[in-house]
Amino acid sequence: MVEIWNQYWWLIFPLLWFAWMMVRTWLQHRTRREALDVVRAYAAQGRDPPAEVLKILEVRPDAGFPRRDRTIGLWHRVVIFASISIGFGVLAYSNPAGSDARGTFFIAVLMGVMALGHLAIALLKPKPNGQ
Repeated sequence: MVEIWNQYWWLIFPLLWFAWMMVRTWLQHRTRREALDVVRAYAAQGRDPPAEVLKILEVRPDAGFPRRDRTIGLWHRVVIFASISIGFGVLAYSNPAGSDARGTFFIAVLMGVMALGHLAIALLKPKPNGQ
């Protein structure tokens, strides 16, 4: 059991991220469901619901995940992921503990792919207002 933990300790981070996104999505769903219940109650009474409730039900392109429209945020992510990839690559290559470095190399490759993906998005993203 200890060997499995030593080889796959890093999996806790994507698993926690996945769990957090599930909780966040469920909370958004619950909020919208409660807003729909309020709209139904107002409709049964023949009244218009408050604007705040209708705003909750609006379909937003970001779907509750705030994102910046500026390209600088994408370049920042390129630098961060490339730096992490290089760091894990150097760690995998130097292999200071003398152990199997496949997990560390996998993280380096994964972060490199993330950096390349964000680089492609930053380069291909259309400029706002046709600039």
